[in-house]
Amino acid sequence: MGDRLPGLPDYDAPPLQGQLTDLILFGTPDMWFNRIIELNDELVEEIEKWGEKIQHKINGLSEVDAAIIGGAIGIVGGPLGSLVGAISGAVLIGEVKDWLNGKLGDLLSDLWDAHKKAVDAMQACIDGIFGNPEKLNGLGAGYQTAQSSLGDAAFAVGKSTDTVKIFWDGRGFEAYSGAAGQQKGAMTVMAAKMGSASHLMADAAEMIQKCWSDVIQALVALVADIVDTLLGDIEITKLPTATVTAPVGIIVDGANFLNAVVTAMREVSIQGRNSGFMAWSELTGGDSALENAKWPVPDGLAANQYANDDNWGTTDR
Repeated sequence: MGDRLPGLPDYDAPPLQGQLTDLILFGTPDMWFNRIIELNDELVEEIEKWGEKIQHKINGLSEVDAAIIGGAIGIVGGPLGSLVGAISGAVLIGEVKDWLNGKLGDLLSDLWDAHKKAVDAMQACIDGIFGNPEKLNGLGAGYQTAQSSLGDAAFAVGKSTDTVKIFWDGRGFEAYSGAAGQQKGAMTVMAAKMGSASHLMADAAEMIQKCWSDVIQALVALVADIVDTLLGDIEITKLPTATVTAPVGIIVDGANFLNAVVTAMREVSIQGRNSGFMAWSELTGGDSALENAKWPVPDGLAANQYANDDNWGTTDR
């Protein structure tokens, strides 16, 4: 068995136009979750700003604009078109404002309905959490420490055996040398397994971070696109025929993308668990496994031989 086991499957998210290319790394679920909340808060704030901007224009409506808008309302089938010539001043402004407020409410309703779909998709992403990179990396570091310690111990056993060999021989030394060789071999095997376990933890942590990164990048791009679209100024006289098709479409497309990401995340989670199980199974078996999966213990005869001074002799050196 090599020092590095086959890695977990790579995470390959669906592409998103305008998506960032840099990997955004999050160590813990809380860090990732908080970033999602921040981006959603930003999205909510921008939709609210858009509504407030239009509301400000409605509140400051002039009689000239009210006359133009009244005619436009008649064109789209509203009740004011035929009344524009019959009423004027504050009465006309009040009637037009009432109608525009209703129109604005409909536009905002469309935006919030689309936003709800995005929120549902975000929640699905949160529900798709399947690991903690920080803890996995911590485990990996522990395995690396164990690998290093076992390697040092194996080297020390070999060095001690070589030193003893200079001065001692006989059945006692042969028994000791055999037992020491078994222990050194077991340490070498376990060191390799510790290294493989460390790599496996790192692979799993990286896979999760890639998943999380793609979700965040999707949301970053989504919010940026919506903000750019909402920043486009709507002239108050064109409000009767205004729609929010563009931002609604962007939000819905973003929600669809996030749902596709969740599907990929779940698939990777399943594959990762299966691959991880196979990798861990290999760690407890394989060609270099310890015999009977147990640490070698010197048999009684060997222990008695190298423990008995009569079985040791001195070398000629």
